[in-house]
Amino acid sequence: MGYADRFRRQRSATVGEVVYSLTHSPYTALGDLYLEDRLGRRRRHPGWVPVVYCALARHLGSYNRLDAELADGLWAQLLAAADDAGLEPAPRSEPFRYYHHAYWRDLIMSDDTARHHLLTRLTEIALEQARRQGLLLPHGPGSITHPHRRRLIYGDGTILRPRFRYRPDNTGARNDPSAATHTRHDGHIWGNNYVLISARGEHPYSRVVLAIGRVPEPGGEAATAIELIQHVHQLAGPGIVGVAYDGAFQGAHHDKIMRTTGLVVINKPHVAVRGDEVVVKRHTLGTYTHTVGRHNQTCSHQLAAVNGRIADIEITEDGTPAVVAWANRHQVKRARRADGTYRFNMVIRLTCRHHNCDWDTWLSPHDDPEHIRLLPPDDIDFDRLYAVRPDAESLNASFKASLVADRAPSIGWQRQLYDVAGFTILHNATNLHRQASIR
Repeated sequence: MGYADRFRRQRSATVGEVVYSLTHSPYTALGDLYLEDRLGRRRRHPGWVPVVYCALARHLGSYNRLDAELADGLWAQLLAAADDAGLEPAPRSEPFRYYHHAYWRDLIMSDDTARHHLLTRLTEIALEQARRQGLLLPHGPGSITHPHRRRLIYGDGTILRPRFRYRPDNTGARNDPSAATHTRHDGHIWGNNYVLISARGEHPYSRVVLAIGRVPEPGGEAATAIELIQHVHQLAGPGIVGVAYDGAFQGAHHDKIMRTTGLVVINKPHVAVRGDEVVVKRHTLGTYTHTVGRHNQTCSHQLAAVNGRIADIEITEDGTPAVVAWANRHQVKRARRADGTYRFNMVIRLTCRHHNCDWDTWLSPHDDPEHIRLLPPDDIDFDRLYAVRPDAESLNASFKASLVADRAPSIGWQRQLYDVAGFTILHNATNLHRQASIR
């Protein structure tokens, strides 16, 4: 039976399957962070319990329902699965409750160092999971010139609406003070913006969420995404070759990622708008020459970037520029400088219309990152690589489906980030279990 047939036969995960996946996953090691800090109350439950509790809440949709299920037999089922996994025993007569969860959540997420440690450890475990699936391997398939999807990361932001619809200017009404007005392509949304960075293979259940973060202010999604990409790249090393993202990235963001991480950025250029009409985005690059014939005659060409792709243009009789030949990306080179930054150069090949021959020239996307793209939309590799980017929308939809009424279950961005971490653990642990079951 092929992967497609087995994928169609799969159903939604049951509570029992989720409990088994969580207790037998490497993410229970995150519980050690709850035991490192000896401040606060005496620990009555082992560290893995709050980790599994947070993830189970995202499967069941709410903490109230989870507490009811734990009191109605789920606690005994959870302990039996933990015993099977060899985890530290928990008190059988005292189920973990929401007030336990809220105490340890606030203790960790309110401390900047503890919160950073938790999210970093989560990324490290997720990277190990990705490598076991053949993703992000330093000696994996693909190259800088032709990246492979297994060595590609991608991401997107999602705006989480607050638990209460009232805003701080409504005196006396309960509100979320950390929420703000964020602008998207479809309008303005009140809430908190979170970025998720992922990787995935070609098979079902191969997606792994690698890193999560919160956008501190409206308009800062690209900066947050770059910080997460740099963090993941620092931990993963040369296993990552490229990154795909949506329209939040502009030329300056491309340049920063390429210089600091050495990753190829796969992204569609921003459209050019003139009035109410979308027009072709064209930017003149200048005159380039090559030699032909035995006498080394010089031939000149006017090059321009058209929607990110390099073209040979000429001026027609009515004064408008026209494309006479498209360039093909022939080779991409990446050099690391003494200060640790990277610089990309690429060889493009065009056909000379004057002498009917091919000629090559070097260009660097750093010279004009807004218009010169290493992988423009018409490149032979673009569709294959950028096709993974919409999968981030599917991930965001899965996260929203774990919420009640599409609203945050907690108040405050630190608590909501903890909920996103719980969803990440749930998603990765379930996929890890299902990957093993369909092999």
